[in-house]
Amino acid sequence: MRIELTRADLSALDKAGRACKGDMRVTAGPDGVMVEGMQQQVYEAIPDRASTLKYDRAIWDLCRDLLVKLDRSEPAIPEHVAVDPSLLARFGKIKTPKETSPLLDMAITSANEPILIRCGPDFRGALMPVDRAVARGAKTRGGDFLW
Repeated sequence: MRIELTRADLSALDKAGRACKGDMRVTAGPDGVMVEGMQQQVYEAIPDRASTLKYDRAIWDLCRDLLVKLDRSEPAIPEHVAVDPSLLARFGKIKTPKETSPLLDMAITSANEPILIRCGPDFRGALMPVDRAVARGAKTRGGDFLW
């Protein structure tokens, strides 16, 4: 089951989670998401926005295809990949559960495909590498930026 939410909905979920001092129950159903506090009265009902959101839903297929690539045993690693280091640094803020490794594992399949990132037992992400042809011709970086 897939439920679509807006950015404001995610903010409401975050606010409900921060207000709850104990465990919470999050239930996803055909009508949307319901959040209930188990030890105190925290309640949030967020409807499914699938009929109101307008964007290219093919992006979900792309995300699924990228996640399938995580299971590749031996990807062909390109010789050079250009990445904005400030984006990569954000992954350093991920908190992994106690007794688990904070190691960042990256699957790099080509210089122009998203780099798949896995951190700890639960976190998955993707990082888009810089297009080398575009970066080579850019005024701010130019050819000196690349090897």
